[in-house]
Amino acid sequence: MPMKKTYFPERQHDHEACILAGMEHAEAECESRNVRFTENRRSVLELLLADHRPLGVYEIMEQFDWKGRRPAPSQIYRALEFLESIGLVHRIESSNAYLACNRPGRHRCTLFLVCELCKKAAEVEAGQMQDVITDLAKHSGFELHSQVIEARGLCPECTHAPTPDEAGH
Repeated sequence: MPMKKTYFPERQHDHEACILAGMEHAEAECESRNVRFTENRRSVLELLLADHRPLGVYEIMEQFDWKGRRPAPSQIYRALEFLESIGLVHRIESSNAYLACNRPGRHRCTLFLVCELCKKAAEVEAGQMQDVITDLAKHSGFELHSQVIEARGLCPECTHAPTPDEAGH
């Protein structure tokens, strides 16, 4: 029987490797586009890479190393806008939060699987869905600019976690 494919990271995965790979890709992407990967942009992306769940602007601000400066939401918003514009982060519309892209360079159509318990999100390519959406838009005369598809449920880890009753609570 074939193994199930999961898009969520294993609990015991090499998270430092995720962060390092994401930062290396970001540096290369910025260099290829001849844009600056500023300290603020770098810090915001690193915070998003350090977690597999979408973070809101104020969550990012709480974790951001301001080096004695007073935090400004506009700095975070500008960094996120830049990172999103070059495909390094995605905005999860329903929660107004941001997630580091785990499929750099592949943005045909993305589906986000969002866990309702642990809040982790997985990014899945959904090319066939894009074909259907593009076709529907075309036939209705709709000019399609972007697609964000979200599905909510339980990740594999939370699906198999004992309920409070099973855990003896």
